[in-house]
Amino acid sequence: MTETQKAYIAVLVQMVIIGLSFMFVKIALMDGDTLNMLAHRFTFAFSAASIPVLFGLVKLSMTKKGARVLIPLSLLYPLLFFTFQTLGLANTSSSEAGIVFATTPVLVAIFAAVLLKEKVTFWQAFFIGLSVSGVIYIIIMKGNGGFTFNVKGIIYTLLSAFSTAIYTVLVRRYRYEFSNFTLMYFMMMIGAIVFNLLAFGTHALNGSWNLYFGPLFEMRYLLSVLYLGVLSTFITQFLSIYAVARVEAARIGVFNNLSSVVTVLAGVIFLKETLYSYHLIGALIIVIGIVGSNYFAKK
Repeated sequence: MTETQKAYIAVLVQMVIIGLSFMFVKIALMDGDTLNMLAHRFTFAFSAASIPVLFGLVKLSMTKKGARVLIPLSLLYPLLFFTFQTLGLANTSSSEAGIVFATTPVLVAIFAAVLLKEKVTFWQAFFIGLSVSGVIYIIIMKGNGGFTFNVKGIIYTLLSAFSTAIYTVLVRRYRYEFSNFTLMYFMMMIGAIVFNLLAFGTHALNGSWNLYFGPLFEMRYLLSVLYLGVLSTFITQFLSIYAVARVEAARIGVFNNLSSVVTVLAGVIFLKETLYSYHLIGALIIVIGIVGSNYFAKK
């Protein structure tokens, strides 16, 4: 199996985990709020990442240049990404946020062309756009959540998409400056520190420490944040870094839309949601877009 094939398998597994994560976010929010969930999520992610380090199974390594770019990368993801995503969802509908965030593969292709000089063929660009249209089609046909056209919310969501797109491109640009695990480990650490400081500060001001610790005693919440922290944060970021380091950013970026297909299937299978014809049509468009964009990528 070639490194490219391994990268594609890694990103496919990543999209399945992310697609399922939306279901676990819904479950977790039944017992906790967004800030606590982020703090717990990154605490579990960093704890999981620390185990192989503490037992000497993995060594952290990076160059001096890698150390200089580590903080900007960590600012883009997880800090700016999750902050703007949360603000976006707080100020606009989930439908609008989904449509705006679906543009991420397009942004990745643009930044990759500008910063990495990666060439995007006409047909590759066409199929990237086709994949995005599949996501938008599902969201519009679904029709729930409403369309508020809140400019502030749309801008926040767009900034979230910008953050993850630039992060994806920069990881590929600086892939030789640190090991995959090192980058992922420090991202988890910074996320855990910042989100827990925010949560602690909020509860200290409000005298509401029970709201931080209370949800952890609810089994459905605990299992949900364990999934979100260990699998959907720790494992997916490792897989993402692994894939982007081996395949062009634009070819990997378009796979982001596959998570929408997994989310729909998870809702049908686990939450007993109804599967409509537009789900199947949108999913087919997304898959055709992903396959086509990679097939027509400049070799």
